[in-house]
Amino acid sequence: MAKKTNDEKYKLLDEIEHTLLRPSIWIGSTKPNQIEDFILEDEKFVKTSFSYIPAFIKIFDEIVSNSVDESKVNKSLNTIVVTANKLTGEISVYDNGGIPVEINKQTKMYIPEMLFSSLRAGSNFDDTEQRDKAGLNGVGSTLSNIFSLQFKVTTSDGTNQFYQMFSENMRRRTQPLITASKKNFTEISFIPDFSRFSLTGLDDIHLKLLEKRCIDLAACNPNVKISFNGVTYKFKTFKEYIDLYTTDALMEKSEHWEIGFAPSSNGFQQVSFVNSTETKDGGTHVDYITSQVIQELRVLIKKKHKVDIKPSDIKNHLSVFINATIYNPSFKSQTKEELISVSKEFGTSHTVSEKTIKALFQSEVVASILDWIDKKQQAEEKAELRKLNKNLSTAKILKLIDAKSRNERDKCVLGIYEGQSALSAVKIFRVPEFFGAFPLRGKFLNVNELKNSEIIKNEEVVNLMGSLGLRLGEDAFEYHQGRDISIKLLDHAGIIIDNEDELFLNNKWQIAKTIPHISDGLKIKFNDFIHRKRILKNNLRYGKIYIYTDSDQDGNSICALLINFFAKFWPELFEQERIFHVQTPIIVSKKGKDTLSFYNMTDFKKWEDKNLKGWVHEYKKGLAALEDDEYKEIIQHPQLLLLTKDRAFKESLNAWFGGDAILRKERLLKL
Repeated sequence: MAKKTNDEKYKLLDEIEHTLLRPSIWIGSTKPNQIEDFILEDEKFVKTSFSYIPAFIKIFDEIVSNSVDESKVNKSLNTIVVTANKLTGEISVYDNGGIPVEINKQTKMYIPEMLFSSLRAGSNFDDTEQRDKAGLNGVGSTLSNIFSLQFKVTTSDGTNQFYQMFSENMRRRTQPLITASKKNFTEISFIPDFSRFSLTGLDDIHLKLLEKRCIDLAACNPNVKISFNGVTYKFKTFKEYIDLYTTDALMEKSEHWEIGFAPSSNGFQQVSFVNSTETKDGGTHVDYITSQVIQELRVLIKKKHKVDIKPSDIKNHLSVFINATIYNPSFKSQTKEELISVSKEFGTSHTVSEKTIKALFQSEVVASILDWIDKKQQAEEKAELRKLNKNLSTAKILKLIDAKSRNERDKCVLGIYEGQSALSAVKIFRVPEFFGAFPLRGKFLNVNELKNSEIIKNEEVVNLMGSLGLRLGEDAFEYHQGRDISIKLLDHAGIIIDNEDELFLNNKWQIAKTIPHISDGLKIKFNDFIHRKRILKNNLRYGKIYIYTDSDQDGNSICALLINFFAKFWPELFEQERIFHVQTPIIVSKKGKDTLSFYNMTDFKKWEDKNLKGWVHEYKKGLAALEDDEYKEIIQHPQLLLLTKDRAFKESLNAWFGGDAILRKERLLKL
C-alpha cells in the first residue's frame, strides 16, 4: 500500500461530513441492536425481543421532542399529530404552536431555517435559567435533517407562514417561501436516509417504536393531545399509563415527580422519563428514588422477619416507573438515555412517603422477596445435603458397632442406646451378623423448629444417619413395579359367579385352564393392573431400628426425640413397621433361681400385693444398672413396643416438640 501524503492523512471535514461519518457521537448506534423491550400489543405493553436501530428512533425523537418542549412554553400548543407512511417512508410531526417567522439579526437567516439547519442553534443556551425541556445542545433537529433525504419545514406564527425544503442530507435547500397566514402551527416532514440505518424502509418494528414514543410523550404531558397515525393518546394520570404495563402498581406524586412501584419477577425493571425524555438506562433519578425505598424496606423486613437482605436483592424484585421534571439535566451522551446529574443539582426533590413504604411492605413486592429467600435457602440447603449425603457414603461412622452381614441388610437391626454403658454387653450377647449398636451421648436433637442446614451441623445426627444409611431429603424406600391380574368368572348374562382377585401371574391363560368348572356359555374376565411394591433402598443399612433408653423421664424424652426425628424425615419407616421401642425393666424381683422383670410400676404393684415373702426387689435406674443376664434378655429376646403412625401421631409430635408452648402446656395439664 502506497504511503499517504500529509494532505491525504490530515483532513478537515465540514459539519455534515463529520456527522455522517461518526453518527454514534450524535444519535447513537446505526447498527441493529437486539434487545428486550416493551411494545404495544392489544392495548397492553408486552416485553418482546426484537432488533432495532437506536439512531433511527433518535432522529424522530428529536423532532417530536421539539413540539413537546414548545408546549411547556406556549400553553396554547395542546395538539401534536404524528403520521408515518410505511409506503413512502415519510414521517410528519405537526403541532398547533408556531415558530416566529423573523430574520435573526446575527445570522441573517429566518429563525426556522436557522433552527433546523444549523448545529448549535436553539433557545436553550442560557444556563442561568431553570430549563425543564428535553432539548439542551441545539443540535437535535438539525441532526434529523442531516440524516434525511428530504426534510420539509412549514410553520406559521399567526402572521406569516414559512416553508423550506432540504434534501440530500441537508446539502441542498430551497429558498424560504414566506406567505401571509393567520394560523399557528409547525409541521416537519422528512424522509430518512434509510441506507444510513441499515434499513430499506419503514418496517413494522420501527413503526411500533414510533408509536410507543408518542404514547410515552402523551403520558408525560397530560395537557397535550398526541396522536399517531389517526389514533389519539391522552392520559389523565401517569397511573393510567403504568396500567399498560401492570395493574399492581402503587402510585404517588408531588409537584415535579410521578412515581409507581410494582413487583418484578425478572430482575430490576425501570421505565423512567426526565422532562419527557425516556431514560432507557435509568440514571441518578432512578437511584435517588429506589435507594429510599430499599433502605426503608430493609429496616422493616429485618424488624419483622428477622432477615437481613442485601439492597440488590430487594432491588431485583422491584419495578419502578418515574416521570420527573429536573432542571438543567445532564445526560451521559447526546442520546440522553442515562441521567448523570447529581441529586442535589436536580432543582426538584421527592421523598417517598411512609404510606407508600408501608403499602410496599405489605405488597407482593416483599412477598416475592421472602419467597425468593426461602427458595434460595432451600437450594443452599439441598446443596449442603447433597454434599453431606455424598460424604456419608464414604465417611467412617464414629461410635457404630456395625452388623457384619453384607447381603441381607434388610434383616439387620440397629439398636440405639442411651449412653455407652450397654456396649460391652451388646458385644457379648448380640448376633454379630445381624445386630448393630449405636450409643447416644446425652439428649438427642429436637429437629422440629430447625432448618436442614442447622440439623446437619449436629455430629450426633450425622453419625446416626450414616449408621442407618438414611439421607435427608430422600425417601428410605423405593418402588418396584409389578403386574397383577384380577380374574372374574361370568355367566352368559355377564353376572359374576366366581372371583379370584390380585393373582400375580406370568400368563393369564394358564390360570384359566386350572378352573375345572368352566363350561360352554361361561366367560372369564381378566383385569390387568400395575402394582407398586415398596422396598428398602440399596443404601439403607438396617431393616429395623430398636430404641433402648432408660425407663425414666430422661429416657422417655430421648426416645420421643428420636421418634420425632424419624417421623419428620422418614415417616415411611413407621408405615412399614420398622421402628420399635425396647421395654427395659424398672424392677427386677429375684427369689432363689427365679427372676421376674417388670416393665411398669402398675404391673409390679399388682404382683407385689400378692407376692412378698422371700422376694428381693431391685430398682433398675437405667440401662447401666442391668446385669449380664438382663442385658442378654433385652438383646436376644426384647420386649418390643411397635411404634406406628396413627391419626394423632403428627399432632402429638407437634404439640410436644413444636414451637408452640401453649400446646405443650395443654398436654402437661392432661398428665
